[in-house]
Amino acid sequence: MDEDSTCADGEAGEIALVTRVPAGYGKVAALDALRLRLGVPGERIVYVGDGSSDIHVMLHVN
Repeated sequence: MDEDSTCADGEAGEIALVTRVPAGYGKVAALDALRLRLGVPGERIVYVGDGSSDIHVMLHVN
């Protein structure tokens, strides 16, 4: 996965990572890859979307 990342202070409860992935990679696949790479349990994931293409990922996360 080739991505651009931005980090902030995760200890303070702020966004710790924003990642952009190439078109066609698949949002669920990108989310799962990041979760596994970072060792974050599924119950700690929050996904925010702005369109109907995000519904599938929201259902996967929740």
